[in-house]
Amino acid sequence: MDAVSPPKPKVLVEAQPFIPYMKEENFDPRLKPVLDPYKKRMGFLPNALKLYAYRPEIAETLWALNSKVMRDPTSTLDQLLKRKLAAVACATNGCAYCTAHSCSMLKKPTQAGFEGWNMSEKELRKSSPATTSRPTKWRGPVSTTCARRPRTRHRFPTKSCSG
Repeated sequence: MDAVSPPKPKVLVEAQPFIPYMKEENFDPRLKPVLDPYKKRMGFLPNALKLYAYRPEIAETLWALNSKVMRDPTSTLDQLLKRKLAAVACATNGCAYCTAHSCSMLKKPTQAGFEGWNMSEKELRKSSPATTSRPTKWRGPVSTTCARRPRTRHRFPTKSCSG
């Protein structure tokens, strides 16, 4: 049984996004305290966050919520479990972009100086919703939205995270 992965790209040349990503130097200054921890923790700023920056009041709220859920020091769940749950939720909701991002964070080496758990493909397969005991024809729910491409329908991917 395969772990979760995004679908293979249909185009091998990266085109400009439908909505251009906002350049960091153009971000609203009130986002800096929220952005800096993301960049420090991850080593980069995900493209979805560059889109959220067009609406600073929404971005600020979403990023604060994510930080509270994923990094609350009073939580009884450890960081690795939270990251695994995030990857499973992304795959179950059918968002290829979010699934790829979650899997890449789990696979990122721990010694890189950024957030990472150095998980292997084998470990990811154990955590995959594709390995649960549901009927083999079940393809998962269809999501009507995605952080990268709003109002796009995605299907639950069933291949490995290495995509």
